[in-house]
Amino acid sequence: MAKVSPGEAISDIRGKLGNVVFSPTRSVLMLRKRVKPSNPQSSYQTSVRADMALFSQAWDSLTDGQRLSWTSAAKSTIKKNIFGGKYATTGNKLFIAYNMEASMNGGTSEILTYFTPTAPATIVAGSALTASSGSQTITFTASHAAPTNGVVIIEATPGMRAGVSNIKGKYRVVSRSATGANASTIGNLTAAYIAKFGALIQGTRITVKLYTTNNDATGQVVKYIAPTVMSCVVS
Repeated sequence: MAKVSPGEAISDIRGKLGNVVFSPTRSVLMLRKRVKPSNPQSSYQTSVRADMALFSQAWDSLTDGQRLSWTSAAKSTIKKNIFGGKYATTGNKLFIAYNMEASMNGGTSEILTYFTPTAPATIVAGSALTASSGSQTITFTASHAAPTNGVVIIEATPGMRAGVSNIKGKYRVVSRSATGANASTIGNLTAAYIAKFGALIQGTRITVKLYTTNNDATGQVVKYIAPTVMSCVVS
């Protein structure tokens, strides 16, 4: 991957040119070979695509008032693209995003009108994570009482080299609790983790992220955005 330094007349270059792609980052402009993305067509990938198609079509069935609620909320929902640039989303995209999030976290009905989720209880001090390659076990302890209708969701990374710090895109959902279950009741992650990532390897670092969902008045589940994060080195 080559680094590019534009001249004074050109400050920014993006997109593809022939068989190469210009990729601006926060600090430099990169030039890389164009590649065709992998498309494994996994069952999870297929399910997510089906949900996206469903909610995309559902937007057309909303009333004018319902669409207005999403459009109004979108104007104040500022996001960042991969280059750090800020932009406001659209009502259509916000509607799809809310419903995709709810569906992946156990929601069973469409969220038709925008609402601000109520923050549920978070997982607090006293949490700990341990993992052993010898016994092939990974467990955590947590002090937390989930909301009555809430769900505790656990995401984890595969075993990473200890020096790797950028793990943002490595998380995958490995476990969900029963509704209202305390986080500590799903503390043994061994089977779920190994099924997702394979055997534990000594010396690698794994990170687990726990967060809760909360139901609004109509019973739809939305993820809370302040997780508890724990890491450990596999012994």
